[in-house]
Amino acid sequence: MVYTGTSPIVVEQPGIGACRQPHINGVAPYWRLAYQVSKDPYYFSIGTFGLEAKLQPDVTVPDTDRYSDLGFDATYQYANEDQSALTVNASYIRENQKLSATFNAGGVGAPSNHLNT
Repeated sequence: MVYTGTSPIVVEQPGIGACRQPHINGVAPYWRLAYQVSKDPYYFSIGTFGLEAKLQPDVTVPDTDRYSDLGFDATYQYANEDQSALTVNASYIRENQKLSATFNAGGVGAPSNHLNT
């Protein structure tokens, strides 16, 4: 799947004002790949996903901020025919941030950062 920015015409109609909102610069591809196994009463899946996006916080300045996310997840479920079930979900996401635009505008103290969730 590929995300794109909203047209300034659409954003300006409700009065939000396109120039005050961060814009996706170009396209932001999102991907997901998963393997699933289902055999009653068990279900298992393991997968990976990611997003690559460049945001332009100020459309009057050509600088952009870049976000790269990479994640992994897994699910295990046991659901027999009585009224009980067990579900376990786990996920890990690593986000790398290159905040050139925000750093140059004085909005952050470092030009890059990362987040682990």
